[in-house]
Order: sequence, then structure tokens, then C-alpha cells
Amino acid sequence: MQWLARVSSWKVAGIFLAVNFAIQAIMVIGIYPGISENLKPLDFQMNLTAETIQQYLTTIGEDGRALYSFNLILPDMLFPLCYACAYALVLMQLIKGCDQAQSPLQYFPLLPLVVALCDIIENIHILTAIRQFPELPPETTSWLVAANTGKYIVAMIVLTTLTVLGCWFAVIKLSTPYTYVDE
Repeated sequence: MQWLARVSSWKVAGIFLAVNFAIQAIMVIGIYPGISENLKPLDFQMNLTAETIQQYLTTIGEDGRALYSFNLILPDMLFPLCYACAYALVLMQLIKGCDQAQSPLQYFPLLPLVVALCDIIENIHILTAIRQFPELPPETTSWLVAANTGKYIVAMIVLTTLTVLGCWFAVIKLSTPYTYVDE
């Protein structure tokens, strides 16, 4: 993970975060309301079941399913890649700021990549469910539910890690006296 420590910077993390939030805004403001004005997309829902998947795909109708497919093929495949890079870089910057780049914590930036992998698997299986609709084979829903659950579990671990490292980093920065250098 030393290569990530070498290439990571707050500026690069900020660029990935900006792209991440831009893609997210396009999906949330521009695409999701066209799918359904009052239902959260499947990938925003936790504790999915075969019944909730079937009901959602039925409720959004043919036009909603077509728009959801477009979203899953393009913006929602780019989104996990951007947030994985952004949060891996942020985690590495916090780890470096806490002087832990040589510790086992150096591997924590891999966690956002696991979240992204689960998200992409989830997207593929939502696409598969849309294409198979109205039939939903158990293997499709099982993979979709497993990927969705994995995504949320690992995302909670990432958020907890970010919080703990962020607090640790803040304590270090606040306890370090500021020295003014006159040039």
C-alpha cells in the first residue's frame, strides 16, 4: 500500500470527491425522480427481499425500468469507482496524518474498494433483475441481496474508520503548536 501513500494527497482526494458528488447529484436530482418520484431506488434500500425487489420493479413500470437500466449502465457504474478512489485517498491521508502509514492501518484504504465491488455486483444484478422481469430467479435475487447487504456492512465500517481516524487526526493537529515562519 506504499504506492497509495506516495500518490495520495488532499488535492487528488478532493478532485475525486468533487467528481463523486457531481455524479451523485446527476443521479439523485436528474435521474432518480424520473424512475419514481416517491420510491427510493433499490440500491438505496437496505434489507432487500425478493418481494421488495419484485414490488419495486412492478411499481416503477416499463419507463422506470428503462431509465433505471440506463442509470445502472453508465452513471451508477462510474459512481462506485469515483467514491472508492476518493475515500481510499482520504483514508490514506488521514492514516499518513496520524503517522500510521507503516502500520497495519495502511490496508484500511482497501475497504472503499470492497464497497465499490459490492456496489458494482449489486448494479449488475439489478440490471439482470430488470432484464428478467417479471420473472426473478432466486439466484438473481440472492446475489442482489448479498451484494446489497455487503455494501452496507462494509460502508458502515468505512464510515466508522473515517470518523475514528478523523478524530485522531484532529487531536494531533489541535495539539501541535503552530509556528509562524517569517520568510
